[in-house]
This record gives sequence, C-alpha cells and structure tokens, in this order.
Amino acid sequence: MIIRGMKRYYSKFSLVLLAAAIVLPFASVGVARAMETATEEQVGKVKNRCTQLESSLNQLERSDALLRNNIGNSYLTISQKLMVPMNQRIAANQLDGGKLVQISAEYKKTYDEEFYVNYKNYEISLNNTLKINCKNEPAELFESIAATREKRSELYDSSRKIITIAKEYNSEYKKFKTEVLKESR
Repeated sequence: MIIRGMKRYYSKFSLVLLAAAIVLPFASVGVARAMETATEEQVGKVKNRCTQLESSLNQLERSDALLRNNIGNSYLTISQKLMVPMNQRIAANQLDGGKLVQISAEYKKTYDEEFYVNYKNYEISLNNTLKINCKNEPAELFESIAATREKRSELYDSSRKIITIAKEYNSEYKKFKTEVLKESR
C-alpha cells in the first residue's frame, strides 16, 4: 500500500524532472563576459544596429519571461507537489526518510536563496536594459547588456544546481524504495 502511493508520487516527480531537464538547455546562456566598458567601435555598432538591438531585446524579454515563469513553476511543483507530500507520507508511515528531508530542505533553500533571487535580479536587469535609449546612450546599453548577460548566467547556474539537487533526491528516493521493499519482504 505504501509503495503504491509512493510510485504515484515518484512517477510525477520523474515527469517534472524530465520536463525541467528538457527545457533548461533552451534557457542556457553560453559563456558570460565580464563587465566591461564599451569601446568606441562597440558604441558605433550599437548606434548602427539600434533598431535591430531594441527589437531583439524586446523579443528576448517576451520569450524569456514565459520560459522563466514555466521553469520557476516547475521547480516549485517539484518541491510543493512531489517532495513535500512524499516526505509527509514517509513520516506518516513512520519510516526513516531523513536523507530525503535533508535534500528537500537543500532544494527549497537553493530555490529561495539562489534561483529566485537570481531570477528577480535578471528580470530587473533586463527591464532596466530595455529602458535605455540606444541612440542617446549606446555605451550604457552595451554595458547594461553585458551586466544582464552576467545575471542570466547566474540564473542558469542556479537552475543547474536545482536540477542537480532534484536528481539527488530522485537517486536517494530509489535507494529508499529499495530498502523499504527489502524490509517489507
């Protein structure tokens, strides 16, 4: 009976983890460059490609907002709808799921203190970048794009960390399940 309920949660967990692993590479950013001051040549390129840059940034903001929202919701679902109920079920059945609880706590902490913070920082940076007039402030736009790229890289890193923790939970759950099955025989 316990195992049947756990299988249902595990199946959901696996699907959400798979979805996050599929979507995350599309949010990747490549190598972030350090914050740098725009050269005259770069300022000239920004001025010459102003309309194209504005269009690209607006398109990035629209597509990125949906992607970030969906990924963030998926991460919350993993915690709130999968890890927490599984841990509660384990505790209710008076089984030792301490390692799973520990991993869940690390996951929640990483979400709250890293992913969400980086998510908001990137969102603010991108919105500030969109407000810069590239004809009047090309150097500021260049520097803001570089800073936003760095924020996006930090967001990507925290996403990778959350996925790693979710995989660790999955692995630990498999060990836990094997032990419970051994004990129930």
